[in-house]
Amino acid sequence: MILLHQFFESTTNRYPELIAVNDHGEKTTYSSLECYSNRLANYINKLKHRSKMRIIIFTEKNLNQYISLLASLKSGNCWVPIQVNQPKDRLKILFSTINPELVITEKDFDNKLSFFKGSVINLSREDIKKKLSKISNKKLDIEINPQDLAYIIFTSGSTGIPKAVTVSHENSFFFLDEMKNQFSLKRKMNFAHFSELTFDPSIFDIFVCWMSGGTLIPFNRNSYKINPLIFFQNFRINVILCVPSLFNKIKLIDSKFQSLCFKKIKYLIFTGEKINKKLV
Repeated sequence: MILLHQFFESTTNRYPELIAVNDHGEKTTYSSLECYSNRLANYINKLKHRSKMRIIIFTEKNLNQYISLLASLKSGNCWVPIQVNQPKDRLKILFSTINPELVITEKDFDNKLSFFKGSVINLSREDIKKKLSKISNKKLDIEINPQDLAYIIFTSGSTGIPKAVTVSHENSFFFLDEMKNQFSLKRKMNFAHFSELTFDPSIFDIFVCWMSGGTLIPFNRNSYKINPLIFFQNFRINVILCVPSLFNKIKLIDSKFQSLCFKKIKYLIFTGEKINKKLV
């Protein structure tokens, strides 16, 4: 049994120069992402001198998010994703539930967290970038057990206060190991990162991609939400796990799905909603 981040590290060891992330043409190799995340993990370790913390990731869906979740795992902690567009009252509820010691964020999002008195690492700040550039990119040697938490996500809270759901490395291993059996995945396949990190399907998007030597492509622009066809035309997506309504929206634009970009899809996996018979 291996730990969640070791699915990524195993691919990095074998294929360091493959592209791990392609964010609108900004391509990051596995080896580069490994170095970035190791630096941040070492910085977290120096800052806090302990593991098994709950680290909130308060970023958009981009390279900073991927660096943050890997660094959280590599430093022996677990990540808790929170979307940056949450109202302050809800943020306070989520923070009080988790009681985190550290937040990793970017841009000016830390301004929304004035109520939080713990440590904040803002990856967009020049002083943080400078500190990280001087820190070792070697992997930390920390004892992590499969039963330790890998991440925590919240339920939607539609029936009241959101509830935190804990997921261990062991839970994640069994899921990802089963995905190996279910899908025939080749290296260099393009995976859409469709779900937000606050939803469990993102684990499929991110780690099934990385464990198979694929390239992760974040679905992270408003233009894609308005016209998803643009996303598929810009990138040769081979694997996507999404809600059926995404393709219902495409059907309004390309009624017979005749665009050549759809020929690149090897696995189209629907979840989360009832599937319309006509769409099938």
